Amino acid sequence: MRKITLIFTLILSLYLIIFNSQNALASIHKYPESSIQIMYRSQQSLRDISDRAWQAVLYKRIKYGQLKNLNLRLVGFPGMIKLANSQKLQITTGTGKVWKADNVLLDSSFPPNVAEYNFLEVMKNLDYDTPLRLHLSLQDSSIAEIVVPIFAVKEWRQLFEKIDFW
Repeated sequence: MRKITLIFTLILSLYLIIFNSQNALASIHKYPESSIQIMYRSQQSLRDISDRAWQAVLYKRIKYGQLKNLNLRLVGFPGMIKLANSQKLQITTGTGKVWKADNVLLDSSFPPNVAEYNFLEVMKNLDYDTPLRLHLSLQDSSIAEIVVPIFAVKEWRQLFEKIDFW
């Protein structure tokens, strides 16, 4: 009986790895912040069209079983990127949908290479997996354009739709 259970477990594990590899490689993490609040986070390393590296962290907080916030934090390489934090983030899809997200880090205590945007409306209206382009205003009046590939958008949608009551 133990051999059958072990064989079944191995076959099931292989099936999940082979046929469901995208979910097996997902990087959505759960962080209990207190007895009443949980944070879920997806972190991606992305590049803009000028080949500069960015960290994109989409996270949501659940408090008392209710969505408290859903934010996208973008971090450029220190010393190379200075964001115009008073500007909104523009998000576009390949089909021409456009959204704007407000920056929620207007506090000057954050370094100029960090911005964070309220991403709730974007995720509410993003009903399929499609590449996104994020347009960020920089302090030198130029624009950084980050391409978010389908696999990252799919993970973001999974994070948004994930319901987990503590």
